[in-house]
Amino acid sequence: MCQKIAIIVLLIASMVIGNAQMLSSLKRRDQNLQKTIASLDPATGISIVQGEKNAYWDYQSWGSDDRHLWVTPEGHVHAVYFGCTGSNGEGALRNSFYVFSPDWGMTLNKPVRVEDIDAEFPAMDVLPDGRAVISSHNGRGHPYEMFVNVDSAAGAGNFSRYKAPIVPSNYGNTLVAAVSDTLVVLSGASVAGNEHVMNIFNVNTKTFMHDENQIIFPGIKRQGTITIVSDKKGRAALLLLKFHGYPLANDESSNNIWIQETRDGGLTWGEPVKLTHHSNNPSPVQTILGSNGLSAVYLHGELHVVYLVMIIDENDLTRVECRLLHWSAGVNDGKPTVAVRWDSLHFGELQNYPPFWEPHLGVDEKGILTMVFAGLSTDPKDVESFTGLPFPDVFAVSSKDNGLNWGEPKNLTNSPKIEETTPYISAWNQNGKINILYQTDTLPGPYPYGGDRFLGEIDHIFLQTDHPSTEPYTPLTRVNSPAAQLPAEYNLRQNYPNPFNLSTIIEFSSPVKATISLSIYDVLGRKVKTLVEGEQSAGVHTIHWHGDDDLGCVLPAGVYFAKFIAGDVQQSIKLILMK
Repeated sequence: MCQKIAIIVLLIASMVIGNAQMLSSLKRRDQNLQKTIASLDPATGISIVQGEKNAYWDYQSWGSDDRHLWVTPEGHVHAVYFGCTGSNGEGALRNSFYVFSPDWGMTLNKPVRVEDIDAEFPAMDVLPDGRAVISSHNGRGHPYEMFVNVDSAAGAGNFSRYKAPIVPSNYGNTLVAAVSDTLVVLSGASVAGNEHVMNIFNVNTKTFMHDENQIIFPGIKRQGTITIVSDKKGRAALLLLKFHGYPLANDESSNNIWIQETRDGGLTWGEPVKLTHHSNNPSPVQTILGSNGLSAVYLHGELHVVYLVMIIDENDLTRVECRLLHWSAGVNDGKPTVAVRWDSLHFGELQNYPPFWEPHLGVDEKGILTMVFAGLSTDPKDVESFTGLPFPDVFAVSSKDNGLNWGEPKNLTNSPKIEETTPYISAWNQNGKINILYQTDTLPGPYPYGGDRFLGEIDHIFLQTDHPSTEPYTPLTRVNSPAAQLPAEYNLRQNYPNPFNLSTIIEFSSPVKATISLSIYDVLGRKVKTLVEGEQSAGVHTIHWHGDDDLGCVLPAGVYFAKFIAGDVQQSIKLILMK
């Protein structure tokens, strides 16, 4: 049944600081920055790349709340992005790049390479003294390594790297949170047992608390999206979204969000507790957690969480209703509220894939909650010619009553023929404002290069703007959704995400009811996994592959091929499994 449904695991700063300072800032801005803004993002925001050739890599996030942007009450802006230093992403050195602004983003330092070795997929927090701490991992060596990188001073860009213990072997998706003046929580995943692990780093003594990384959420393996959130006063929470997919099975740990908290800077942690109570039993109408949506902040000592769900009706698998939900123990008697619900006015016609994803949550100094997320454009001109799919834009929605009621979603970007996605909002924002870092690309999709050349132009944009309206909004449907149109031909689409580590989506279409074969092969041409074999109905079908073989064993990292056969039609795509 899982083959029938899509589960997509997808400033110009306006702070007035005085005319003299503003003119001086504009004069110092690099000419390359102006060219980048003009060519890549004609609508809004400032490029933090500033013409540097280090933004080629096009997959920023694994769907977890790996924050890449922090703004402090002093007006300091800290941003990090994942870049590649050469024109060939597969062979070139990959690094985290750090950018700092001392004046709310009016002037931005040029990007600084954080690591002096190959490293990937950063996450960031800022210590109370203003120093950035950035986590990352080396996914090319064996055993895999996990790092904490600590700046020497606020905005200095002079990082010292500290390697976490490597027992058990570590793997990517690193996350980091400063829980006090001196202690930092580092989290990653263990290759050895498919478990999530954590450790505590002391920035003063430059040592890790545990000689061996500690397993968190014991017994809950694979398919998990994890995040860390802290109030920087000793309280922190580790949250795990245990994703299952469709259809559900009687798995007690699946389809819910789990939490472990500390109140003493990470010295002791409570037992895992279910934060949500979604059913994990099969039924005709099922509410499924989306794997690429989990974010949290502390507000006045209370934890606030947002996440993605998909409501699936087995009687009509061509339609999936998606919602972004908000949860806080002190709001709505601890029951989730709906922050964003599909409507055709903002997100187009109802399809069999999510129209929005990647929610990230922040708050301004007056307590206004704002969630940013990626969503599909409704502009008929903003469509990719090859796939026929709309380009994504960056949206935001706000609440003035702690998440009980939410205002109307607002499209913040809407640049024609530009993909705008992976938005990160600063956890703290000045009164009435939101600060966002997002990625743009001239081609949609997570992996834009072919062979030794890049096909899309990539940039990372810093945007400061007013938060959207907080007046309660009832979703509207502009037009009746027509019956799903059948595809005109057989087609196998490129998987998403690619490369991937935990899971990926493969989609194919059939104009008529037909016998379909879809299998995974390794580079030696050996079949390792049969995904589809038999008669399939007309329409678009989506498969969720977890990088395993027919025996359920996780395959090693490398290049694989999906082969699609329908009658005389044969197509194939390349998939890259990363570890």
